Amino acid sequence: MEQKPTTEALEVVNPTVANTMISDFANNAPSFYCSFVPNSDQDKRVLYNAMNGADVQLSDHIGQTIVMRDIIVEPVEITKEETGETVTAPRCIIIDVDGNSYTCVSTGIYNALRRLCTIFGRPTWQNGLPVKVRQITRGARRLYTLDATI
Repeated sequence: MEQKPTTEALEVVNPTVANTMISDFANNAPSFYCSFVPNSDQDKRVLYNAMNGADVQLSDHIGQTIVMRDIIVEPVEITKEETGETVTAPRCIIIDVDGNSYTCVSTGIYNALRRLCTIFGRPTWQNGLPVKVRQITRGARRLYTLDATI
């Protein structure tokens, strides 16, 4: 007997969203981008642990250089403090050549990663791609980006 998934356990207001979530889960649809294919159990652990709780916040490394090997990007819902509005934003995770993971929710970092992939090709960058984390302040807003370094 086939069991039909239900929305009872999901605390979502919009039934369409709940049904989409269940459909994605049931069909094993990926809801994120990962630059490497986790073939081994160890690779799968690295991916899961990076997504579940990265080692550090990227914002703690402003002015520092990170030698990127891989990236993970997933959409997350956040609530804007100013308006209370819920929006979808990119959560970016950078994995360096030593296996450390850095996370942030940042459109600036997302756009920087897109540009880097366009110019340097998509990761995995086996030898690493050195980037410097930079913060741009505009009034009360803090924006983050990555500068390619040598």
